[in-house]
Amino acid sequence: MTALLRPATLWLLLLSCLVAGCVDPQQRSAVEAPAHPLLNQVWSTGAQRFIGIDELQQALAEADFVLLGENHDNPSHHQLQARIIASLPWQGTAVAGFEQINSDQAAALEAWLQAAPEGTSGLAAALDWEQWGWPDWALYQPVFAAVLARGWRPLDLMFPAATVRAVLSGGLEAALGADVIEQLQADTPFSREQRLEMQALMADSHCGRMPPEHLAAMVDVQIARDAYMAWRLASSGRRAVVITGNGHARHDWGVPLFLRRLKPEAKVVSIAMTEVAADRLQPAAYATAQPAWSDYSIFTPAHDRGDPCAGIQPGPGLAP
Repeated sequence: MTALLRPATLWLLLLSCLVAGCVDPQQRSAVEAPAHPLLNQVWSTGAQRFIGIDELQQALAEADFVLLGENHDNPSHHQLQARIIASLPWQGTAVAGFEQINSDQAAALEAWLQAAPEGTSGLAAALDWEQWGWPDWALYQPVFAAVLARGWRPLDLMFPAATVRAVLSGGLEAALGADVIEQLQADTPFSREQRLEMQALMADSHCGRMPPEHLAAMVDVQIARDAYMAWRLASSGRRAVVITGNGHARHDWGVPLFLRRLKPEAKVVSIAMTEVAADRLQPAAYATAQPAWSDYSIFTPAHDRGDPCAGIQPGPGLAP
C-alpha cells in the first residue's frame, strides 16, 4: 500500500509548497501516514489506478475546461481547489467560473474588478456574499485569491433565484433562450432511470423531507443549472476552471454533458473532491470515483457536519 500512496501524496505536498511553502516534518508525517488508506490519494477513474503528479499535470495541461467539484462546506476542498488553480500548467489568460456567483451579482463583480483591487479585500462585500446562503466567505476566499493571483477573471455562472422559480413553473425556457436550448439539446429527455436517480439524490440531500410532488420539478432546475453553466463557460471564449458542487461536475448528466454538446472538440476534465468514509476503503465504494462521474477523484478528509438534517423542516414550499 505504501507504493500506492506515494505518487498522490507527493503531488499534494507539491501543491502545498506552491501555495504556502513546503510543509514542516510534522505535517509531512501526518500526510504520509493517513488514518484512512485512501486519504490524500488521487484516483484515475478511466485507468482505475492511483496516479502521480506527472500524469495528472499532463491531463490538466491539455484541458480546455477543468471542473473542480466540491462539498460546499468542506474547508479542505477549497484549500485543495486553491492549490490546483495555483499549479495549473496553463499559459496565458483564463477565466474561473463560479457556481456561487449569479447574474444579479455580475455588475457588482465587474465594478470591483475595474477598481483594480489588491487581493480579495472588499470582494465579499461587493458580492453581498452573506445574502446568498453559501458557506462562510472565509472558506472561499483562498480560491478567489488563487484565481486573482493568476491574473484570471472570476465569471458568474448561475442565474438568479427568481429564475429558479420561473423554471419550476415555466420550464427551461425561463433560464435559456430557444436558440441556446437548441444548441444544448437541453430539452432532450434523460432516461427514466436517470431522472429517478436524480430525484433520489434530491430527496436524500433534503433528508427525505421534500414533498414528493416537487422532486420532478427540482430535477428540471438541476438540468437548467447545468445547461446554463455550460453555456456561460462556452460563451466566455476562454479556457476555464470551474468551482462547483460535485453533482454539477459529473460527466453523465452535469455541466460536462452540455459542454460536450456545445464544444465537442473541447477537452473537459472533471475532478471530484471525495470525502473518505470509515467503512469504505476502496475507490469502487464511491460514486464520485467512477468514470460516469469524474476523470479523477481526490480523497479528502470528511467534514464534521453534526446532524445535517437538524435544520431542515418538512413543508410544502421549495427553497429557491
